[in-house]
Amino acid sequence: MIRGVGVPADTLEASPLERENEFAALEARVRAAVERGVGSVLVVTGPAGAGKTTLLGALASSAAPRLRVLNATGADVECDLPFGVVRQLVERPVLALPAAAQAELLAGPASAVRALLNGPVDAPVDSAAAIAHGLYWLLARLTDQQPVCVLVDDAHWCDAESMDALTYVARRADGHPLVLVVATRDDEPDAHAWSRLHAIESTAVLRPAPLSAEASARLVSSFMAAPASAPFASACHRLTAGNPRLLVELLATCRDMAIAPDAAGAAAIATIAPERLGTMVLERIARLGDHALALSRAVAVLEHGRMSDTAAVALLDAVDAEHAARRLVDGALLLDELPLRFVHPLTGAIVLGQLGSAERDGAHRRAAAVLASHDRDAAALHLLRCEPAGESWAAETLRDAAHAALRRGTPAAAVRLLDRALAEGGQGTAIRAELAGALLAAGDPRAVEELHWAVRACRDDPSRRAALVAQLALAQFTTGDVAACTRTLRAALDDLAPLDDGGGVGGIEIVATAALLPQGDQTLRAAAVLRARSMTGDPRLGAIAAIDRVCRGEPASETTPGAAARLRELVGSAGGDVAPAFHVLVWALACYDEVDVASDALEHAFDVAREHGSRLRYGMACYLRAWTRWCRGDLLGVLADVDETLAFAAEGGAIAVPNMLWEQAECRLARGNVAGCAAALDAGFAAVDSTRWELAGAWLRHGRAGQLLRAGEPVGALREALAAGELFSSMDMPSPAVVDWRGRAVRAAVAVGELDRARAIAADGVTRAEVIGTPRTLALAGLADALTHDGDARVERLQAAALHAAAGPSPLVRAEVLLELGRALRHQRRPSDARTPLRQAIDLTRAAGATALAAEALSELEATGARRRREPAWGVESLTPREHELAQLAARGLTNTQIAERLFITRKTVETHMSAVLRKLEIGSRQELNVLLSGPEDRREATTLDR
Repeated sequence: MIRGVGVPADTLEASPLERENEFAALEARVRAAVERGVGSVLVVTGPAGAGKTTLLGALASSAAPRLRVLNATGADVECDLPFGVVRQLVERPVLALPAAAQAELLAGPASAVRALLNGPVDAPVDSAAAIAHGLYWLLARLTDQQPVCVLVDDAHWCDAESMDALTYVARRADGHPLVLVVATRDDEPDAHAWSRLHAIESTAVLRPAPLSAEASARLVSSFMAAPASAPFASACHRLTAGNPRLLVELLATCRDMAIAPDAAGAAAIATIAPERLGTMVLERIARLGDHALALSRAVAVLEHGRMSDTAAVALLDAVDAEHAARRLVDGALLLDELPLRFVHPLTGAIVLGQLGSAERDGAHRRAAAVLASHDRDAAALHLLRCEPAGESWAAETLRDAAHAALRRGTPAAAVRLLDRALAEGGQGTAIRAELAGALLAAGDPRAVEELHWAVRACRDDPSRRAALVAQLALAQFTTGDVAACTRTLRAALDDLAPLDDGGGVGGIEIVATAALLPQGDQTLRAAAVLRARSMTGDPRLGAIAAIDRVCRGEPASETTPGAAARLRELVGSAGGDVAPAFHVLVWALACYDEVDVASDALEHAFDVAREHGSRLRYGMACYLRAWTRWCRGDLLGVLADVDETLAFAAEGGAIAVPNMLWEQAECRLARGNVAGCAAALDAGFAAVDSTRWELAGAWLRHGRAGQLLRAGEPVGALREALAAGELFSSMDMPSPAVVDWRGRAVRAAVAVGELDRARAIAADGVTRAEVIGTPRTLALAGLADALTHDGDARVERLQAAALHAAAGPSPLVRAEVLLELGRALRHQRRPSDARTPLRQAIDLTRAAGATALAAEALSELEATGARRRREPAWGVESLTPREHELAQLAARGLTNTQIAERLFITRKTVETHMSAVLRKLEIGSRQELNVLLSGPEDRREATTLDR
């Protein structure tokens, strides 16, 4: 405390006169949280001085005995500090806990919040979304202990990242006993601070009205400590338009100037113009002396500063500053507390507004210099408010703050700070290299330009230059300029030392990037692979060898053991789950039927994403898992991961879009949605046009061949399948383990009567599959070969293919083979023999969600003379992809909270989906899910038709 005479805070803010309805609305939300566990969101809005802070203060006092209250206040000077408001909310209550309680509270997804606290963090946060998600889980855990009320005042000065986080929480508040109240001005030019909250359907908005004449009169009499005449009260009301704060300021001025609340006082007030109210505040401060004026200016600049810092900014010694602070408290201008704050932010705005630009500039630079020794973030914010002066300490302060912003997952803030550090005359090369990295992380197209500059500036540092070239190529690839990425890597490879020297310093960075980025240029990848063979000692070399072998179709027995070993090494290393080598090895092993190995590695990636609360890591893991699930034939799982990945791509991962749309199209085709398949392919081709990623175009042409086949257009299907094959071959990816374009080409060629071409394509596929030796590849090649024969030759080939398929990871591939086997047996007039494979195909396709293939198999089964029977009750095919995903996790024994943490959703969302799952499956508890969601081979055989 400052030990001034002081004035009660409720008098300063004006008691909540005529705010009974607003307070009752707030109190009702608190009761709902305490008594029924119901969450809510409210926005209190109005002009400055309308009494919003009073309402929040009254609510805090009323609610404190019943629930935990977390407070934060926005500040103009801190609106550029990422997560400044969130930090206010969580820092004090979290750090007040014992270490064990802190660890429990900040475990799993909430761990991202550690980046905001003054302590060590396990790893940098990769995105602001991770902290928003972490805040949600921290609050959710606090509400498990007791209801929580979050109060944010002056939200019009809330930083964008905090407002995003609060909006994220607000959308999930109704599932917890959590009350979120945000107070903001509605007369600010930029109202985005609360507009997103207001857009949430359940948000309630309170707008306190101006005081009535009667309420103003009561406040006048209370403040002046004497009965006020009606003319005086009326004059005060007219001048302030019923604004409580302005009314208090006017009355304080009257008291200082000895204006009595009588008719003479009313006459004096009548001469004051409304715009003079601000000047009157300044006059009140000036009457308190030069030291009080200097201190008030320092408080206006710092907004809430320590006494020693404020004194230093005011250029006062400690004694003079203490004396000035007491006078300002006695004058009802400062609150009687530390850190130093005005009674109302409006006072600070008035004080700051009367400073000239040069005075404000100097004050902010002094504030930065004072704060730099103990609060680099705050110092940097003040440097952003003044002109550059070419001082090295300022550049280093800004740079340190940028590093902190990157650790918190806010690269856009780091970009602002590094731009300013350059203007301050910091070390140009180092700062611009850091700026390039921040721009890349922020998804800013300037990243490419800055990386080009940094590469040119590092000609004398080969190792650093190589790392920057790799970053540049990655930036070009992820921003969709695949052609530029290829040019960059080709030039870098050409610049490397001769092969005998292994590539020279930094060569592995260039070689690994060229070989592991799926940019689709065959000559570039071949050159990188050739160089990699002359290198040793880097774990990425194993990934390069694996991807090369899989793409070219070399024997699995010589490929998978080494690839699996390299993947295990990455799983055990920090950051291994986001390394390009990890992605390549998961993809390659899934291609070669090692789906379980790849899936186990992805389980680790999902665990890391959950532990770090990382939406970015989660999105990347979903992208990879969509492929492993495709290789496993899990269509519903693929669709769930595609949805998650496309949502992630919308936040800056556009390069993932074409492949995800291909997988979406394939799943829709297998489920009988031909129009949806075509729409996904059209969108995918549009994405390829924008990214110029030819490799993705090859997948999409393969998908188009399937769509045209299903639509009864074999000529077009053959054209597209052959075009896809040519593209894959031109990229040195002829392996049938990568994609079965030959199978579609064979079907189309047979349909148009080009049997010789079909047989040649099928024979090539069989030869390559026999070299690879994996069951799935052998089954698909055998299926295509069988379709070029008739009679017993077809049946024999299909029976052999069925044996291969049974040994493989994909029930869907097995179902396709069994469907054709049943069809072939029926055509040979062997209906009894045909029924068993057709029934198996039906069960397999239903479990995989391939409703179109199931219908086709069902039609074939009916053609054998089998009688329709009652549909099985388990109804897995009725589940949506998301419901199927949740049901699988629940079947594995995960609780609702664990599922919510894993999938980055709320517990209420899990509960809603699980209710739908139990209803659709007609079961009473989740304990029964294991039986229904296991593979058909693990269930009692359930057929759709009897004899």
